[in-house]
Amino acid sequence: MDGVELMRPDARIDARVLAQLWRNLASRFPGRLLSLDLCQAAPLTLAGDLPHGAQFAHDLGEVVELFRQNSTLLGDRLEIDVARLGQPDEVRIAITHPLDAFAHGTLAEVRLGFAWRLLSELASAPIELERVEFAHSPNGAPAAYEVHFGCEVRFEQPTSAL
Repeated sequence: MDGVELMRPDARIDARVLAQLWRNLASRFPGRLLSLDLCQAAPLTLAGDLPHGAQFAHDLGEVVELFRQNSTLLGDRLEIDVARLGQPDEVRIAITHPLDAFAHGTLAEVRLGFAWRLLSELASAPIELERVEFAHSPNGAPAAYEVHFGCEVRFEQPTSAL
């Protein structure tokens, strides 16, 4: 894919190429959480037009459902699973892709980190995040993850979730 092709609004980098890129970055910069740096620096348009549409949602549940229903716009074979927990306002959002393990979890970090940022910025009231779970082992200092998410972060869990 050349530069001209990437300038097309509907162009998308192949998922395997993107996973290889993040795998290489993790190897080249061990211990650096470039994934979380990207989450803080990237414009909300990284998620396409979905953040714009999410402004019109009535509550956080509608925002999450919008992203779940349109997960294919965010990435091929991306799965977003939303499960209601014990309390009415308590949910677990798992975001997974078949290439997560290949990329040493860096793509999962990007997705969950950016999802948390989107939810935080789009919510009309503060959201309390109880915990973040990653299926992989940490790519950097666990404390850096906790600073980014503002909560407990667990690793080597069955799936990656907020």
